[in-house]
Amino acid sequence: MKRIGRIHAIVTGSLCVLALSAVPAGATLQTLGDGNSAADIETQASAGGYPVGMSRWEVDGVDHLARQWFWFRAGGMTEELPINALVLKLEGTSDTNFTGTDNHLYVKYEDADQDPTFRVEVHFGLQGGEPGSGDSDITEQIKITNLSDSPLEFHLFEYTDLDLGGVANNDTASMPNANTADQWDDTYYFSETVVTPPPAHWEIDDVPVTIDRLQTDGVATTLADATNPYGPGDVAWAFQWDFTIDANQSVQISKDKQITPEPGTLMLLAAGATLMLWRKRGRQGA
Repeated sequence: MKRIGRIHAIVTGSLCVLALSAVPAGATLQTLGDGNSAADIETQASAGGYPVGMSRWEVDGVDHLARQWFWFRAGGMTEELPINALVLKLEGTSDTNFTGTDNHLYVKYEDADQDPTFRVEVHFGLQGGEPGSGDSDITEQIKITNLSDSPLEFHLFEYTDLDLGGVANNDTASMPNANTADQWDDTYYFSETVVTPPPAHWEIDDVPVTIDRLQTDGVATTLADATNPYGPGDVAWAFQWDFTIDANQSVQISKDKQITPEPGTLMLLAAGATLMLWRKRGRQGA
């Protein structure tokens, strides 16, 4: 898969959502599928027992994700809340590449049923790889709109807890630059690139240190800008964006995340494929 194509999809995805099917509030577990991949996203709390947010990213039958979701703090709030604490106004899935399976989810939240002061919209786009490749990609766009006539202070947090290979305690994570998060184990490699704008803060720590800061400590959080790299272990990481959004204006965050086999595993797969081809040719020539 080519990164240029994925970044182009991020830029254009919010401009064109094909065949969007609105789903009423209450049908909150959304499943996306494409190629060798599937993802589950729970858009609001329900009785189904699913953690709110993205709770499955399965590639070739292996689930690599424990949880990923977004928290916010706006205006005079003194602690963070998950975005599903807002009012779910609309959600819908679509098949943007015409494969017969929905691979895109759009979700819209507002802070009130009547006369809202801000809106949060999220697009998720799943692009699977060829069966057996171990490759998968998800694009995300988060648009925050100030619906009021005054500037809005807004802080957005992305929390990600990956368990690469379905194993929770053997990953290492790093932030190699201001807009990239990497995570890897002996078999798989993950990378997230923030196309625009770069986060203001970041944090890598053991589970559940960061998520406890976001959802249980009851105080305003600023991520620690530490520790880099971190692991191996059951690691999680987070990004933080800080905005002042002018009256009746919007900001948008665009991101791309990819899972691939770790480079050493790719070499083994390539060597295995070459050996199988050599043996097949040998049998044909016998």
